[in-house]
Amino acid sequence: MTPSPDSPLEQEPNAYILGTAAIELQRLELQDSLWCEVTQALWDSAGFGAGQNLMELGCGPGYSSLALAQRVGKNGKVYAWDRSAQFLQFLNHRAAQQNLHNITTHQGDVMASLEPSLAGTFDGVFTRWLLCWMEQPELAIRLAFEALRPCGKLVIFDYFHYHSLELMPQNPAFRFGIDAVEAAWRASGGNPSLGTTLPELVQQCGFDIVLQRLCTRYATPQDPLWQWPTSFFPDFVPQLVADGFLDSAAAAAFLATFEQSKKHRHGLFLAPPMLELVAVKRSV
Repeated sequence: MTPSPDSPLEQEPNAYILGTAAIELQRLELQDSLWCEVTQALWDSAGFGAGQNLMELGCGPGYSSLALAQRVGKNGKVYAWDRSAQFLQFLNHRAAQQNLHNITTHQGDVMASLEPSLAGTFDGVFTRWLLCWMEQPELAIRLAFEALRPCGKLVIFDYFHYHSLELMPQNPAFRFGIDAVEAAWRASGGNPSLGTTLPELVQQCGFDIVLQRLCTRYATPQDPLWQWPTSFFPDFVPQLVADGFLDSAAAAAFLATFEQSKKHRHGLFLAPPMLELVAVKRSV
């Protein structure tokens, strides 16, 4: 049975920004469903398909790993790598429920070394919303390079320029809150605008880029995508207060502005643009 918000799952310290309890599983499942179509189209562009051996770095609870396992079929394999033992436990449970026996999970930091037996064995490596949280994203990119066979493909979906996120009608209180989100992000060692420099970094790590494009999306309060910020801001903003990036008054003003926009007839949420990138391992 899928865990509920009341399930006795324990929080894992420093594993994920909003923790690893069951309520976060639900938020991440919503996020995956809202971005699934875009992700699948990127996999199509990369030629991910039946019979391939694929790796996902930073798979979280594995919603995209499950989709990859269905895509590669019984003759393909998916190697799902994440730092959270709780999330990988959930992934294994879901895979068993769906009768998917072609997923192998690995618990550990993606900055760790690759097992020698895995080097050069993968047709593709996929990562989504991982590199932007890393102080040294090049370590994960180099791991992908080592894991891929010659001409294997690295597929990345990540934030391009988070500051481009916007809410209409515009309000200084909302922009002040977004500045705090970015400040906390950078203080943790991440880069909310990693996509602006990622193509150069990927090439420096031994890849040739074959596809590079921006994904831009927006939503009115009636659109399903509006649920994405709705599921994030109310839980994360109190953490910004606790960590000293916002005071209580600014946090309340930020959340009130977001709530008011849902009732405005011209309410609009512009999601931050995402970088979609497909790169091929360069022949030595």
